[in-house]
Amino acid sequence: ATQMRTHMYREPALLWEEALAVSPDSARVMNNLGLIYGQRGDDDRAHELFESAIRMGGVPTRANYNLGNLYHRQGSFAKAIPFYQEAMKLDFDDSVLFNSAAVLHLRENNFAGALPLLIRALELNPRNNDAHRNLAGLYEHGTPPSGKALAQYELALQLSPSDAHIQNKVNTLRRTASK
Repeated sequence: ATQMRTHMYREPALLWEEALAVSPDSARVMNNLGLIYGQRGDDDRAHELFESAIRMGGVPTRANYNLGNLYHRQGSFAKAIPFYQEAMKLDFDDSVLFNSAAVLHLRENNFAGALPLLIRALELNPRNNDAHRNLAGLYEHGTPPSGKALAQYELALQLSPSDAHIQNKVNTLRRTASK
């Protein structure tokens, strides 16, 4: 029995499947098991578990966010947005959530939709490097690129000084600004 239990702890899906058998009405268990199946690439099972968790309540923010991420990863941006929006209604304090929703808008070239989400992400966590990079990219789409783009990339570079991509962006925008 101990050997079986040790194996289960090494295999998270088995552990969460056992938890689901013991607590079939646990939204938390369904959400966590959905994450595991999503990481394994079993999107259908992950989708089913996230939907069940959302219907049950208990972890609606995480389950909505995770289902939005699943659609996002699949490239179904229009399907992802409502789940991110629902998660944002439930949790106003998650910088990563706001940044993820902004990325969907950026992929659709909806800069006006992305801007307030990125600003909110940075209000919540000024050290969110991804949000700085995304905001800089948004500002960079101006013609000519806004000085705000350089400022955001410089902030991102302070947070990740070894990031060559950000360093190249800073150098390029500095050269452009000096012309």
